[in-house]
Amino acid sequence: MAGSDEASELVQELVSLWQNGLGSSTMILADLLLANATTLGLRGRPELHLSVLFCYADSLFEDFQYRRALHYYRECSKVLSEMHHSSYVTEKEVPSDPDIKWKIYRCYMKLKDYQEAIDMLCTIPVNQRSVRVVTALATLYQNYKNDNKSAALCYRQALRMCPFAVEAVLGLLSTGMCLEEVSSLSHLKPVSGQGKHVTSCSWLKGWLEAQSCLAGKDHIGAVMSFQKMRKENFNFSPDMNCDLALCMARLGRRGGAEELFNTARIQDQYTLRHMDTFARISDSAKVQRLSSELLCVSTIHPEPWVAKGWSISRNRDLADRNQAHCFIAKAQSLCFKSTEANFLQASLSFAKHDTKQAIRKYAETIHQDPAFFEAYEALIRCYQVTKSDTEAIEIARMAKQYIKQPAQQLYLEGIAQSSGPSTIQKAKVNLLKAVDLDGQFSDAPLALADIYEREGNMEKAAEVLLKCTERTHCTAGLHTKLGSLLQKLKRYGDAMEHFRLALSKDPTCEKARSGLQTVKLWQEAWHCMLMKKSMVIMTTVFLVWTLAIKAIEENSCASGMMRFIS
Repeated sequence: MAGSDEASELVQELVSLWQNGLGSSTMILADLLLANATTLGLRGRPELHLSVLFCYADSLFEDFQYRRALHYYRECSKVLSEMHHSSYVTEKEVPSDPDIKWKIYRCYMKLKDYQEAIDMLCTIPVNQRSVRVVTALATLYQNYKNDNKSAALCYRQALRMCPFAVEAVLGLLSTGMCLEEVSSLSHLKPVSGQGKHVTSCSWLKGWLEAQSCLAGKDHIGAVMSFQKMRKENFNFSPDMNCDLALCMARLGRRGGAEELFNTARIQDQYTLRHMDTFARISDSAKVQRLSSELLCVSTIHPEPWVAKGWSISRNRDLADRNQAHCFIAKAQSLCFKSTEANFLQASLSFAKHDTKQAIRKYAETIHQDPAFFEAYEALIRCYQVTKSDTEAIEIARMAKQYIKQPAQQLYLEGIAQSSGPSTIQKAKVNLLKAVDLDGQFSDAPLALADIYEREGNMEKAAEVLLKCTERTHCTAGLHTKLGSLLQKLKRYGDAMEHFRLALSKDPTCEKARSGLQTVKLWQEAWHCMLMKKSMVIMTTVFLVWTLAIKAIEENSCASGMMRFIS
C-alpha cells in the first residue's frame, strides 16, 4: 500500500471528504492514515502529513472534541515549523501559521481558557493579523481582562482594516469613546436625509446615537434616539425593538417593554437579544412558555438558561428553586458577565432569607452594570430587612450618579427613607414628586400606597393607585394591590374587578386568585345576610299586617255593637 502517489491520492480524497461536509468519514479515514503514516510515507511528505492532521483536527472540533482537536492543531503547528526550519518547498497549498493559531484560539475559547486564547493570538505577528484576529483580541481584552485601553487599540486597528466592522464600532462606544471620534474612524458616517423618507443612510445617525447612549447606560437618550428614527419612517428590526424594550424596562416602564418584546418575537420568534430581561419582567405563565421556546432555539447562549431560571424560581417549591441555581451556573459558564444571571442569583438568595449573600450578589450586579435600576432597589430592600437604614439611604444617593431618570432617583430615595419614622414624611414627598414626574412609572405609586396603608389611610392609598391605572400600563401586581385595598374598604365589586384584571394579566398570581375568592365569599355572606334580613322584615310586616286587620275587624265589630246598643 506504500507509494507516494497512493498517499497523495488518499490525502486528496480525505480533503474532499472534509470539504463535502462528511465529518465522520473524515475522522475515520484520517485516523487510519495517521496510524499508518510511516508505511504510507507521510513522514517524508510533510505537506501531506500536515493536510491529514489539519483535516482530522477540524473534524474533531466539529464533533465537539475540543481538547483532542487542540492536540492535533498543535501537531500541525509543529509540522509547519519543521517545514519552515528545513526550508521545505512544496507546490501544494498548506494551512498557514496564522490559520492554525486561529484554530488553536477557538479551541481555547471552547475550553474557557481565555488567557491561553489571548497568548495564542498574540503570537501571530502584527503584520499577519487579520481583522478577525484583531477583533477577537479586542473582545478578550475588554471582557476577560477588563483592559479597555488595549481593547480600544485593537478596535481602532480593526476599523482601519475594515471600516464597516460594526462590532468594532460598538466595542469602541462601550469603551467610552465619543460618537464623533468613532464615526471618524469608520465608514458608518451619518448622512443627513431630506424629506420624510430615509435617504443616503440618514438612519445611521439615529442608530449610532442610540447605540452610543446604550453603551453609556443613558437609557433616556437611547429612547429619544430610537423615537427620532421612528419619525423618519424607519422600520425597526427585531433586535432594535429588543434594544428599545431593554431601555423601557430599565426606565421602569414594564408595560411598554413587554409590548416591544412581544413585537420583536412576532417579527422573529427565534430572537435571543435581551430575552433574559423579558423573562424577568414577565409573569409566571409567560416566562414558563418563553423559557421552553428559547431553549429550543439555542442552548449555547445564556439568555435561555436565565429565562429557565426565572421560570423555576417563581415556583414555591424549594427543591425547584434550588434547581434554578443549576441554570444560573450554566448561564454564567456561557457568559460570566451576565448581569441578569447575577441578579437572578441574588433574588433567589433573598427569597431563601440569605440576606448577606443577596447583598453581595446585588452589589456585584451593580458593579457589572452601574445603571441596573432594579438591582439598586433590591439592595435597598435587603438593607431595610437587616435594619440598616443608613446603608439603604447611602445606596439611594450613590445610584444618582448612574440612574439618570429623576423619577427613579426620587423613588429610590423615597423607599430608602420609608422605613424610618423620622424620614417617613420625606419619603412621601419624594414619592409624590416621582408620581407627578413620570405617569408611566408604576413603582412609585405602589410604594406610596404602601406607606398610606401602613398609616391606616386606605382611602388615600386606593386613590393613588386608581389614578395610576388611568395613566400607565398596569401590571398584575398593581391590580392585585388595588384589589386588596378596595376589599378592605368593603368596595367588593370594584375589588373583584381589579382581581380579575390581575388574573387576566397573570393567571398564576396566587394573591389575586385568593383575593378574588375571599371577595366572592364576602359577597355571598353579605347576600345571605341580606336575604335573611329580607325574610325577617317580610315576616314582621306580615304579622303586623295580620294583627292590623284583626284589630280593624275587632274595631269594626265593636263599633257596630255600640251603634246597636245606642
